Amino acid sequence: MFTVSNTSLFVVVFQVVTNMTDAWNRKKAGCVAFLLGTSFLVLCYYGGTYLVNVHISHHKTRKVVVDVTEQSVLLSPTLAHVTATYEDFLRRCKNMDIRAFRKTKSNVIYSRITGITKDNSDINTVYIHIQTFDQQNRSKTVGGDLLHVIVTSDHVDGRVGGHVTDHGDGRYTGVVRLLWTDKVHIHVQIGSVLENVCLRLQATEKFGNQVFTKEKGWGIRGFYRGNIWAPCGANAFICGYNTTCNFTEINDNMSWYCGKPRDTNLQCSDIRAFKTGPFDVSAANQFEKILLPTVETLQDSVTLTHNVDTAYKHLSNTSLEKCSRRSSVYSWREGMDHASGYWFNRTWIFYNCSSSIRHDPAIYRQCLKGKTLYFFGDSTVKQYAEFFLEKIMNLQKKNNNDFKGDNGDYHYRRALSGQGINLVYFKHAMPFHNPNFPPKGITSIPTELARLSESEIPGTDLIIFVSYHTHFQAYPISEFKDRILKLVSAVKHLLSVKPKTKVFFKGPHFIHDDIRWFDNRMSLFYRDIIHEAFSELASDVTYDVIYLDTWWVTVTHGNTDLHPRGDAFIGQIQQLMTYLC
Repeated sequence: MFTVSNTSLFVVVFQVVTNMTDAWNRKKAGCVAFLLGTSFLVLCYYGGTYLVNVHISHHKTRKVVVDVTEQSVLLSPTLAHVTATYEDFLRRCKNMDIRAFRKTKSNVIYSRITGITKDNSDINTVYIHIQTFDQQNRSKTVGGDLLHVIVTSDHVDGRVGGHVTDHGDGRYTGVVRLLWTDKVHIHVQIGSVLENVCLRLQATEKFGNQVFTKEKGWGIRGFYRGNIWAPCGANAFICGYNTTCNFTEINDNMSWYCGKPRDTNLQCSDIRAFKTGPFDVSAANQFEKILLPTVETLQDSVTLTHNVDTAYKHLSNTSLEKCSRRSSVYSWREGMDHASGYWFNRTWIFYNCSSSIRHDPAIYRQCLKGKTLYFFGDSTVKQYAEFFLEKIMNLQKKNNNDFKGDNGDYHYRRALSGQGINLVYFKHAMPFHNPNFPPKGITSIPTELARLSESEIPGTDLIIFVSYHTHFQAYPISEFKDRILKLVSAVKHLLSVKPKTKVFFKGPHFIHDDIRWFDNRMSLFYRDIIHEAFSELASDVTYDVIYLDTWWVTVTHGNTDLHPRGDAFIGQIQQLMTYLC
C-alpha cells in the first residue's frame, strides 16, 4: 500500500491518465484506485512506473511520475516553477544600489562553513550550513548567490555534488550523500553571485545586450558593403543606433537585427556577412561592469571521517532499471532539486537508473546501425556530432568552417554516412557567434523539423538531438523563450507524424568564462523555461522526449570550459548513449 505525504502543500484532485492507448499496446499496464480523504486517487501502472494526473487548485494540470519502489509518494510537481526565480531577481535587483556591489559581493575568504549535521533518517546524508560574508567581512543578510557542494575522497576516484538551498538571508544549506567510507572532503563553490546577475539584467534593459557588462565588448557584428559594420542582436534595440536593419526574414523569421550603417550610401540590403568581434561598450560606466571572478570556491572546507558499516551501497546496486527502458518522463524530473548522478572511476553514474551497455565505440556502432541522427544547435552540439563522426563512424572530423554550405550558404546540408549510420549537423539560426557566416540560406530548427516530418525517414530510425544555450545569453530572456516555444511546437508536429522518433534536448551545462558574457544563474533561468515549455511533451508517455541533464555532470566534475573536454565531455556522451541504447 502506498502512503501519500506532503499533501498539505497543494489542494489536489486526481484524474485517470487517458492517453495510454499506445502504452497499453506496447507494455503491460493497469490502474488501481484509492480513496484519499474526499479525493479519488487513480494510479496507472506503466513500464515500471505509476502515473497520475495532478490537478492543482490554480487550474494547471501536470503528470507526475512515481517510482513503484518508493514507500512514500511526494505530490510535488517539478515542472511548475518556470520564470518565478527570474521574476524574483528582477524585483530584487530594482531595489539594489549597484555602486555598493563591489563591497557587497560575497568574499570566498571570509565566507565559511558554519556547521555539519547528519540526517536522522539517513546516516549517509549530511547537511552543510554556510554563511556568506561580503568584501568587508560582514555577514550578508541577503541571498541570491548560486552555491554547490562538492565531495571528494582521498581513497576513491569519485566526486559527488550536492544541491544548496538559499534561505534568502545570507545563509545557505547544502545536502549531499556520502557514498564512500573513510575521509571525505567537502567544498563549497559559488557559481554565480547576486550582484552580477543584477548587473546583467540591468544591462539587458539599458543597453539591450549583456556584453556591456564586460570591460571589452565582444559579440556579433553585421558587415555591409565596403566592410562597414554595426553591432547586431536578437532584439530590436541596438545601443547607439537610432535606426536598425530588421533581418528577421533573412533569419527564417527568427528575430535578428543589426544597426543600420550611418553611411547614407549604405542600405540594409547591403549586408554581406555576420561576424564575431569587438565593439564599443564604453556607454556603460565602471559601476556597471560585472565583478570578477564570476566563479570561486570558498577557502573554508571540511574533512569528515565517514566510518559507517551501512555506508551507501549504490555503487554495487545492479537492480536499478535501465535508463533506456524506463519512461522518458523521469529524465525531466532528475537534476532539478538534487544531483542526477555522481562521478566514479572517471565515469558518470546515474542515481536512479543504469546503463544496459558497455561504453565502447564498437557497442555504439551496433546500437546506431541503420539510424539517422540530426544534431541541431551550437558548437557544444557540434562537439557531439564530431565525436560521432570520428569515433563511431570513422570519418574525418570537420571544423566549424566546413559546416558552411557548398555555395556559400549558412548551412552544410549534406548527410554524412559511415558504419551504416547517417548524420547531419545544423547550426541554429542567428545569433550564432562565428568567424564569418553569410546571410544566405539561413533556416531555423523548426523549419528543418518540419521538413523531416515530410521525409521518408521512418520515425523508428530517426534520432533528434537539439540544444539552445550560450549564444542567447547576451540578449533579453524573452528572445530565448520565444525560440524554445517555437521549437516545442515544431517537435510536437514532428511527433504527430513520426511518433516513434527519439528526441533529446541537451540542457545547459556549468561554465566559468570571465571573458564572455555567460552566467550560470542565467543558465538555470533557461533550464526553467525549457522545462515549462516542454512540460506537456515531457509528461507524455507515448513519446520519447528525453532531457539530458548536463548541468550536474559538469558541476560535479568541476568543468569550467564552454566546450567540456576529457572526462567531462565523455561523461556527456555516455549519458546520451545510456538513454539511447
